Amino acid sequence: MITSVSDWAAFLHSCDALTGIPFIFAGGALMALGWRMWKFCVVITFTLIGMAVGVGLAEAPQQQVTYGLCGAVVLGLASFPPVQHSISLLGGLLGGALLHGMLEAFGLEGVALWVSTGLVVMVVTPLCAINRKQVIILITSFQGAVMLVSGLAILAHSEPMFRGTYEEMAEYSAIVTPFVLLVPTVMSIFLQMADVRQKERGN
Repeated sequence: MITSVSDWAAFLHSCDALTGIPFIFAGGALMALGWRMWKFCVVITFTLIGMAVGVGLAEAPQQQVTYGLCGAVVLGLASFPPVQHSISLLGGLLGGALLHGMLEAFGLEGVALWVSTGLVVMVVTPLCAINRKQVIILITSFQGAVMLVSGLAILAHSEPMFRGTYEEMAEYSAIVTPFVLLVPTVMSIFLQMADVRQKERGN
């Protein structure tokens, strides 16, 4: 069951080359029209979070599937009725997760780490509620970029020359992978913002 970045990478490496095509189309659709389908994206994201939490709570490997499915169903259903608030909470959770990773990299751990993360979630969530439209565009742009890059990674993995080139670049510099995700994310943000403005002028 996929519950981490390493699990996702392993899944992509195991996929057939043709599997990358749906990923690329789905990613492109999210990058261009994510703000129009954001409610679906929020529910799916919370479903995946619920699955990861459920797997993490499982005490034995044979319980992971059951716990993961239960967590996915519970959190997915819980996020749908208040979806206007769920997007704000999702923004807060993403902000907390980013800070958690940064502080952990600097060596902070234990209670101080989790208190800092919780405070960030509490501060960022209401800010996301105020700037809901921008948060929707940012999150769906990133999700679309991840899907697009994942599809391209599947196709590149089937071609030894491309795979070798990327692995050499990634080994040479740690910013290669973040940069590969950042570029389509930024492009998608501008594309969606232009689409939003065009729709608002049309109304």
